[in-house]
Parts: sequence; structure tokens; C-alpha cells
Amino acid sequence: MTSASPAPAAPPPGWYPDPAGSVQERYWEGTRWTKNLRDAQKDPTVELKASEPAAVRPEPQTQVLPGSVPTPPRPPRPGGAGHVQAPQPGWVPGQPYGHPYPMAVGTPSVTADGVPLAAYWKRVVATLIDWVLTSLLGVLVGWSYARRAWNGFKEFFAWSMDNPGVWNDGSQFDYAVPASNLIMVVALVAFATQLPLVAKLGGTLGQVMMGLRVVPAGHGHTPRVSWATSLRRSAAWLAIHLTSMFLFFLPQLVSYLRPLWHPGRQTWHDSLARTQVIDARLTPSR
Repeated sequence: MTSASPAPAAPPPGWYPDPAGSVQERYWEGTRWTKNLRDAQKDPTVELKASEPAAVRPEPQTQVLPGSVPTPPRPPRPGGAGHVQAPQPGWVPGQPYGHPYPMAVGTPSVTADGVPLAAYWKRVVATLIDWVLTSLLGVLVGWSYARRAWNGFKEFFAWSMDNPGVWNDGSQFDYAVPASNLIMVVALVAFATQLPLVAKLGGTLGQVMMGLRVVPAGHGHTPRVSWATSLRRSAAWLAIHLTSMFLFFLPQLVSYLRPLWHPGRQTWHDSLARTQVIDARLTPSR
């Protein structure tokens, strides 16, 4: 057996240096070593000890040869991670993104051309304002009916206080018929006022005060509706109001609540006249 030349570290058993200085190994056949030699396999434990920890290894970098053009990084796919969509023209910072027009928070419904519809609470406030104004004007116009109804109601109330527990339908007191006539006068006054106001100003006094405007359905940028559309809308409102007088005003109540679940936020008179109510203060100028 040939002895190995001195080395800084003794090789494992069966490893021997060849004359050129490289380590070679033999196989033990049980009684003797073989004469065949081959290059020794590298010990992985020795290689791992000689290398630095994997955590501090530098990441491989792509070598750019002189005169070559580096390949630019692939841009992210639309909709994928890292993709940023360019803002649309007319978008205002702070407003919900994805729609070309500014929208108020809590007002997701828009017309077909993208104009925000009126919030329901604004329509309620506008209706209350119109009701107060038209009632005062209607009382002035139908003052005789208002006075008769008031005097008859006072007589009925006084009789009820003097006769507790006695049933009386009030037909002998003159207040029911004048009160019904007064309600009709107020309705006619509302019809006569909203017809020109919607056609000329774009809405009733309450709607104008709340910044609302009546427009044709799907055309939010229209300044105002035509006289024919205003007449159709006012007439539909009057018909619903007069019909409700005989049905405990339920049809009119349902009509006023209908914008809460209707996708176009339309009352019955809006649907019959093919109109919508928008928020003019949120409508972008063109």
C-alpha cells in the first residue's frame, strides 16, 4: 500500500493522493485494497463548511456584456398584482374611482349619462317645503272653505266635550265637506304652480332650494324639461293625489316611498312622465 504524501488535513480512509497532487480513492475488497484508482468524490460536509452561510450569500445578478441591450422587466398584467390603472379624465381626487363624474358618498345611483340622482332625504325635505308653501297659498285661495271647515270643527269639538262617551259621526256639523273642498283647492294650487316652475326653473320651489332638478329620464345634463313633459308630470301627480283622497292617501304615500327601492329613484308620477330628479349641485358642467 502506497503511503500518502503529507497534507494539511488527513483525508478520510481509502483516499489517497495521486502523483499529480489530486486525491484519488481505492475500494477495499475485504482482504486487500484494489489497484484501480479514480478521482475521489467531494465530501459535501467539507464543502458546506468551506462555503459561507446561505443567508448572507449575494443574489445572483445578470451580467450585461459590453455592447448588449439589457432586457427591460416585464410590466404587470392589467388587473394583476402591482398594476395601477391610470385615472380617467375628469376624475376628482377623493371621489369614488371608476366613474368619470364626481359622486356624493351614499349616492350610487346615476342617470344613463352618468349624472348623480337626488338623495332621498333631499327629496323629502323639498316635498315638505312645497307642501307648506302650497298649503298656505291654497288656504288663501280657498279661504271660505277654510273658515267653514274650522268653525264646523270647533262646534263638533265643543259638542264632544259636553257629551263624553256619546257617539256622533259629525255629519250634522259643517266641516267635512269644506275640508274636502279645501284639500282639492290646495291640490289644484300645487298643480298650477309646479307646472310652470318645473318647465322654467327645472323644479318646484322646494326642489330649487335643495339644489335639485327635474330632467328627462336618462338625460341628466338637460337644463330643464319641456312644457309637455312638465304638464304630463304635474297631471300625473294631481291624479294620484285626488285618487288618494278616497283611499286614505295610501297611493300617494307609496309613490313618495317608491324611490327607496326603485333603481331609477322614480316616484309614480316620475315614471308616468318619464322623468328623474337629479342633484344639480353634483352635476359636472359641460
